[in-house]
Amino acid sequence: MKRWLFRCVTVMALVVIVSIQPAMAKQFLVGGEPLNLFAYASQSVQFSTVGDHYDTEQSLQQALFNFLVEGDYRPREDLTLYVSSLLTADLAYWFKDHDTSWEEKLFTESKDKLFVDDEYWQLLKEAHITWTPGPFLFRLGKQIVSWGEMDFFRIMDQINPLDSRRGFSDVEFETTVIPVWLMRAEWWPTLQVGWLEELGFQFVFNPNADFIPDQNPTTGNDAGGIWSAAYAYDNPLYPPFPTGLGLGTPKMYVGALEEYLEEPEAWKEGQEYGGRISLKIKGSILSVNGFYGRDNSTLELMTGQKEDPVLSPLLAPLLGQAVPYLGTASDGTSVIYPIYKGDYPRQKYVGVTWTGDLPIRSSTLGGVNPLLRMEVRYQIGKAFKNYEETELYKSDFLDTGVGIDWKVKIPVLNPRAYFTISPQFFYNRILDYPSSSEFPNGLWDLPDNDYYTVTLLLNTSYINGKLIPQLAWAHDINRQAHIILPSLAYSYSREWNFKLEGGFMMGAEENTGFWLFRNKDYIAVKIKYSWG
Repeated sequence: MKRWLFRCVTVMALVVIVSIQPAMAKQFLVGGEPLNLFAYASQSVQFSTVGDHYDTEQSLQQALFNFLVEGDYRPREDLTLYVSSLLTADLAYWFKDHDTSWEEKLFTESKDKLFVDDEYWQLLKEAHITWTPGPFLFRLGKQIVSWGEMDFFRIMDQINPLDSRRGFSDVEFETTVIPVWLMRAEWWPTLQVGWLEELGFQFVFNPNADFIPDQNPTTGNDAGGIWSAAYAYDNPLYPPFPTGLGLGTPKMYVGALEEYLEEPEAWKEGQEYGGRISLKIKGSILSVNGFYGRDNSTLELMTGQKEDPVLSPLLAPLLGQAVPYLGTASDGTSVIYPIYKGDYPRQKYVGVTWTGDLPIRSSTLGGVNPLLRMEVRYQIGKAFKNYEETELYKSDFLDTGVGIDWKVKIPVLNPRAYFTISPQFFYNRILDYPSSSEFPNGLWDLPDNDYYTVTLLLNTSYINGKLIPQLAWAHDINRQAHIILPSLAYSYSREWNFKLEGGFMMGAEENTGFWLFRNKDYIAVKIKYSWG
């Protein structure tokens, strides 16, 4: 306990020492042209609110430290160089070093993966050069291309992978979206058309200089850390022979996966192509999009389980199959270790987005038009797998989303500032869902032909915009699962920002969606200091 307190005090002291130094220069002159610099450091601490469970810690769970530095240099009017770097570390692995509970639950074993993000592509966020001759834009380098209009869930926005290993707290754009090496070209011709205010063409090419996939939560505390997905199945080995083998406990958890993944070889395969036409029509923005490339997430089939080194050689000849190895979790429950093989399937889609004001205005609600956002994407030959994870299945897939952003006045709650109310509705459909005779248990993670999700975001501001309470909510209608994310942000000054937030998850259907994080409810505090 003393060691934990000492380390907390040490980190806070370092933050204070750094913050009281003279602020980094906002601008330097290099060759007579401006070099702009910006940086921030943030530290968050996250605590569990659900008590002690095998897949979480009762007290401190996570302590994310982020340090970002970015700079842009414009040697001439039409040329810009931009570089940003981010260091992320979960100091909980330092605070909890030699903690008995942390070690018994095997969180220590995930230290190599989650303590410090030390891959080059994690440290180097963006690095690109932009040339803007006349109506053209050319950008080359490690960058982000954003096509989407929706929040919470991405539809059209599929070019860049995501890093979601660290859960729902401390989620910011620069810490979750992963820039990749791209070539981007745009043309914005001058128009003389009354109804068409703006027209733009964009082409994106990914040469696959370095394949960087999604960084998703995984199973097993020793691999996924505090945000490992907590599956819990009936143990088929538990019943006595001949139904089972009388091994383990009635329930079993899923431990770290043994994965064999085939990635497209750099430069030789896995190239991606994207095109976008944007039109501004009477204040509204319409885009038509097309993409041919790879899915950022792997699709894997289960090929077996880790074998018991003692029982399998003895019993496999009699049973006609290997005997899986069963580990033991900190609470005494059995743990199985599956083996998967997979790759990153082709992703082909076309789609449209639309954003514009609705012709609705109420003086009693503040007199502001609501903004409508829409996305529709049609995927061609999307790959799925059956519930047993043994066979693949392909079907065209439709995913859509519609959202409204409405600023309204509620004088009783806030006489000075608007409330922003942003509901969203998502609808997905597998156009050729397999029959029950083909796949009796349906498809993995998509048991229904049609899928519905709703979200809601509410926020307002007080004290001249310094204090911002917010509530985010998402509900999975098919599975009756939801997540609630309340937060309170306070901007003390241009440099100092503070945030208190929480996350609360539940699900009615076992081993799906938010149910996997049923023991992960938390509260977190974050402090952030910015320079430049």
